[in-house]
Amino acid sequence: WDGYRSKGWGHDEVQPSSGRTKDWCRMAVTMLDALSTLWVMGLHQEFEEAAKWLESNWLPGPGSHGQHSLFEIIIRAFAGLLSSYSLSGKRVFLDTANRLGEKL
Repeated sequence: WDGYRSKGWGHDEVQPSSGRTKDWCRMAVTMLDALSTLWVMGLHQEFEEAAKWLESNWLPGPGSHGQHSLFEIIIRAFAGLLSSYSLSGKRVFLDTANRLGEKL
């Protein structure tokens, strides 16, 4: 998490060999995918930092996001948002999941 936080915050992923970021759908997929793990591990400060980022960065953003695996988007982004809402009750996760669902 610390590597993602320091090198790829807000991006889809960090490439391990180069440390460069990669945005294949521009939705901070690594962050969304990791939210429930942060919560379950008791890393609530890190979870709150991600929630604050999400509150100030409207996802999915406007415009085209290209063609991506529906399976990947559902299991990493959509499920990450819904599980985070289920665990925390924070409305930002449900609202973002609703917007993503409408876009899908």
